[in-house]
Formats: sequence, C-alpha cells, structure tokens
Amino acid sequence: MADVAHKSIKFFSEESPKIVFPYPQISIFNGAGGMEFPGMVNDGDSRDYTGTLYVTSHEIGHSYFPFNTGLNEQLYAWMDEGLITFLPRKFVAKYTNDSSYIAFEDIIKSYNKYAGSIREIPLMIPSTNTGFAYRYQAYTRSSVAFYTLSEYLGADTFDFALQEFSRRWEEKHPTPYDFFNTFNEVAGEDLAWFWKPWFFELAYADLALEVKNNQEVTVVNRGGIPVPIHLKITWNNGTEEHFSMPASVWKNGREKFTWSFKVMEFKKLELDTNLTPDAYPNNNVWTSDK
Repeated sequence: MADVAHKSIKFFSEESPKIVFPYPQISIFNGAGGMEFPGMVNDGDSRDYTGTLYVTSHEIGHSYFPFNTGLNEQLYAWMDEGLITFLPRKFVAKYTNDSSYIAFEDIIKSYNKYAGSIREIPLMIPSTNTGFAYRYQAYTRSSVAFYTLSEYLGADTFDFALQEFSRRWEEKHPTPYDFFNTFNEVAGEDLAWFWKPWFFELAYADLALEVKNNQEVTVVNRGGIPVPIHLKITWNNGTEEHFSMPASVWKNGREKFTWSFKVMEFKKLELDTNLTPDAYPNNNVWTSDK
C-alpha cells in the first residue's frame, strides 16, 4: 500500500496531470473499501493488483480535487469524482500486472451500459437531486466527458488546463463555470459546443451508420453528444482503412457527417465502441449483402 501511494503521488506530480502534491505529507490507512479525508485516506486491498492501484490512486487524487481547490462536492460531485475517476487510469495502465488492461476501456463499457437511459441526466443537475442516478452521473458520465475532452484537446493541453485551474483556485471555492472558463482560456477556444450537451442537456452518446450505393457512408449523431468518429472500412478486396474525425465535427448543431468514396465498394463498416462512448452499438456496424 505504501509503495502504491508513493508511486501515485509521484505520477500525479511528475507525469499527469503534473501538479505537485499540495501537502507535505499524507497518511494512507490500509483498511477496507476506500474513502478520502483531508490529510488521510482509507484504502482496502482489492481482489487484484489493478484494483488496488486504482482505489489507492483515486482516493489520494482527492487531495487535489476537492480538497486543495475547495470544490463543492455536495452540489457538483462530478467536479471531483469525475476527474478522479478519469485521472488514475493512466497510472493504472503504467503499473498494472494485467497485460490485457486498456486504460479507459472499462469506464467506456460502464457508460455504454446505461447510456440513454433514465440514469443519464445532465451533469449540472445538483448532486443532491440525482437520487439513484448519482453514481452514474458523478463518476461515469463525467469521467467519460473528461476522457472525450482530453482526446480532443490532447493530453498535454488537458493537463495544462488542470494545472491552471488548480493554480487559480487553490484553497478557494470555484464553481463549474470557473472550471469551464479556465479550460476555454487555456484551449484558446470557446468550448460551449462541448460543455452544453455534455453538462447541461438531456443528450447521450450515440452514433449510427447510413450507407448509400456502397460508396457513401454517413455518420449520424443521434444522441446529440459530441464524440469523435473512429471508422474502420473493410473494402471488397479485403483491405482495411481507418478514418477519424474529432468531436468538434459536431460543432454548431451538425447532425451528420459524410464520406464519399469512388474507388471501390464497402464490404464492412464499423464504428468503434470500445474506446468511444455509444449507447446503441447495434447501429455501428454495416455489412454488405453482396
């Protein structure tokens, strides 16, 4: 436990998000479950080393959010739980002994399980009013939103935005709007196209395929949430190609994106659902009947 704690603090301070640990010391208690307290965390051993890596780094991460930045987790639990569900996964990927572990694959799977259901509510609904949807809202949808934003901005820019947010609001009490504004300034663009559907609207992640004449493929955003497009095309000759578009392709209310190919016909089309959130994966695969 002490070794994992040491590695967690070193990783957060030096690798991602590269924010120096804000306190001179912390006590790590090897108890049961997991819970954060100012200056102390209770971490129980998990069934496997991967789980122990995650729960230990997760609880230690709360020293940054909410404690050092004074977040109001009673109203907006996603501000700390979402970040501290997202951030440790890179740490786990570095130190796990599970060769099959893929960072973020598990949280995407958890999101997809209830995406588009009554559990999926806007993140800006106060946590005190979320009822049985609390955990899905505070941990799952929020961490997937941060994962999607990090993929769009790039890991370095995302980390720098967190560094700036922590610097500006150390020992203060920022609101979600302070978080949004900091990221807008660091990114150098108005990210309202991202914040609005992910945080304020009854939207969900769901892309679908439409095909015309075996040479034109349209990706439809049925759920309204901006997510990237990762498309694999298998051509009639058996070769494969990959095509991608960033989440910003859905800016300004755009609902469809089309690729036209005149070279040969499709044999199979597949939208990624392993590392891309999607509520209804059944409409993400198309196979030619020829």
